[in-house]
Amino acid sequence: MIKLKKQASFEDMKNSLTHIDAFALVVLQQTDNHMSHAIVVSFNYIFDCNTSNALPFTLEGINCCCGKTANFKSFHSGYLFIPQTDSKAFKTWKNKKINIT
Repeated sequence: MIKLKKQASFEDMKNSLTHIDAFALVVLQQTDNHMSHAIVVSFNYIFDCNTSNALPFTLEGINCCCGKTANFKSFHSGYLFIPQTDSKAFKTWKNKKINIT
């Protein structure tokens, strides 16, 4: 498990979820600066408690999670879960200067 240490962009998160078993639990920061809604991203899908079906992991999908009055700004906080058996993916994240402690 890796804790996000600063705000992450959509591209940061997309690039970090390349391992088949990786998933992320993240809090969205919206363009109106609200930061009170969490989602799970896994297998290129968004799992949001406000939707009845999984949404594709795209900017359009994330914007749907932000409601009708705001759009996605960044991932404010959260955790990335990578299986420990994949030490290469973990080391790749550990060496990046974004998003981890």
